[in-house]
Amino acid sequence: MPYRVDMHSTPSGIIATQVRRRRRQLDLNRQQLADKCAQIGAPELTLAALTNIETGRPDRSGKRRRDITVDELLTLSHALGVHPVDLMVPGDAADDEPYYVTPEVSTTAV
Repeated sequence: MPYRVDMHSTPSGIIATQVRRRRRQLDLNRQQLADKCAQIGAPELTLAALTNIETGRPDRSGKRRRDITVDELLTLSHALGVHPVDLMVPGDAADDEPYYVTPEVSTTAV
């Protein structure tokens, strides 16, 4: 599936989408992913925390309330068997496809 960026994407939103996509590819439910995270030393990534990460707990305006930390990114990438950058910028993204650095600024790999 091509990587698409819309005007409302954020780095945490992109990572959350990729976490959900990879988790489903591995046929894991959120509790199983939480268990894997606990096994590698991140028991704070519970079922509830993963639900909040994947959904972003949007407020009334649709803005994410729950961003993803670097620590969580590293743990999730390890638990899902991918490099952290693969959660930030999907592997099937073309070098010239944009990804967000901040909600207002995007860039490409080249």
